[in-house]
Amino acid sequence: MRPKAIRTGILLAGLCVAAVAAQSDRPERVPAPTKEAKVWSAADVKARGMELLKTKANNYSFFSETAYNAELRNLTGKQPVLQHIKRGDFMVILEGGGTFTTGGELVNSKLQNPNGDLTAEGSKGGVNREVKAGDVVFVPPGVAHYFSNIPDHVLEILVRWDVK
Repeated sequence: MRPKAIRTGILLAGLCVAAVAAQSDRPERVPAPTKEAKVWSAADVKARGMELLKTKANNYSFFSETAYNAELRNLTGKQPVLQHIKRGDFMVILEGGGTFTTGGELVNSKLQNPNGDLTAEGSKGGVNREVKAGDVVFVPPGVAHYFSNIPDHVLEILVRWDVK
């Protein structure tokens, strides 16, 4: 293969990787502060939330570490069912609301990551609860959970950490 063709191939591969990374819904990896406290004012959080709603982005990461993370999330529509093996989820609903389903048996589950977390198409026999702005939710490890219905959007702060 000629050097020019190789360079062109490498350039195209790089552009494809960049395009996929730009479209990713995963929050950016941001280390947690270690030497001093960090404060996000109510105005900061509101501005980030408005930015998520405007751009239809899903996440703003406050920080993300191996065993814990905190993020601002903008959710719309039915969300995938999750079941964490080691992690607990703590959510504060800031805006919007919907039907939050917990428990039950996973339907067509598959391994989500090497930690043993599962994702599924749905669940059978779970408990539905309507949540709205101001509500707080905690989901312990091993409990399936998801927003089964979001009429408009949910803007929430999510803190997830290894409990086990």
